[in-house]
Amino acid sequence: MNDTTLTRELSGGLLRQHGALFNGVLRLFDMGLIALAGWLAYFWRYQTFALPAEYEVALLIGALIAAAVLPRFGVYRIRRGGSLLEEVGRVSAAWWLVAVVMLVIAFFAQMGADYSRLWGVGWFVLGWALLLASRVLLRSALNRLRAGGRNIRR
Repeated sequence: MNDTTLTRELSGGLLRQHGALFNGVLRLFDMGLIALAGWLAYFWRYQTFALPAEYEVALLIGALIAAAVLPRFGVYRIRRGGSLLEEVGRVSAAWWLVAVVMLVIAFFAQMGADYSRLWGVGWFVLGWALLLASRVLLRSALNRLRAGGRNIRR
C-alpha cells in the first residue's frame, strides 16, 4: 500500500469502517482507566500497590457499572463540531451516576465500613480526571487527523 492509497483510505473512511471496533476499544480503555484510577488511589491512600480482594471486587464492579452507564450518556458518540464543554458535561454526569450507584450498592450491602472513604473520594476524583483527560487527548488526535486531511466527511 503506497502513501496515496493510505491517504485515500484514511480520508475515505478507514476510521469510519472500523468505528465499531474503535468504539469497543475505547470502552475497554475506559474500564481500564477506571480500574487504574482506583488502584492509584489505593496506592496514594495506603502506599502499597497490593490491593485486598474486596478492593479488587469494588474496582471490577465500578468498571462494569461505568461500562453500562457511560454509553447511555452518549459518551461514545463522536460529535463533529460538538463543544468540549458538552462532552465534559456528559462524561461528568455519567461518572457522577456511577459514583451514586456504587454508594447505593455499598449502603444496601452494608459494606461502607469495609472501604476507606478517602480512597473512594480519591478514586472518584482521579477516575473523573483520567476520563476527561482521555477525551481531550482523543479529541486532539481526531482534530489533528482532520487538519491533515484525514477522517474528513465529504
